[in-house]
Amino acid sequence: MSASFLAAGALSAIGGAVSAVTKNPVIVFVVTAAIAFVLIAAGSQAVPGALRGWAPEGLIRAVAAASLLRHFDAITESVVDMRDLVYFLSIMIACLAAHAILIDLKKAD
Repeated sequence: MSASFLAAGALSAIGGAVSAVTKNPVIVFVVTAAIAFVLIAAGSQAVPGALRGWAPEGLIRAVAAASLLRHFDAITESVVDMRDLVYFLSIMIACLAAHAILIDLKKAD
């Protein structure tokens, strides 16, 4: 399984969940791109460095663990860890479930 396919699936599922909230495709793109940026930037050294002065250590570790880039890099090095697969699959399942729930709620109106 390629890391690119897993990342694309996760980001597509996020876009699907965002699209269930609004009908405007420009807003969907901008919000999805912002979420993708946050997930990718969480793995850079700048984010934990910025949080280190005022945030608790547990929060800093949680932000670093939520990094899409960290899980992506691990798989691209041919090290397929179950935690990385669970990370990508849980994003996909959670966002697709949120998408289905939001669509059902709109149908009820």
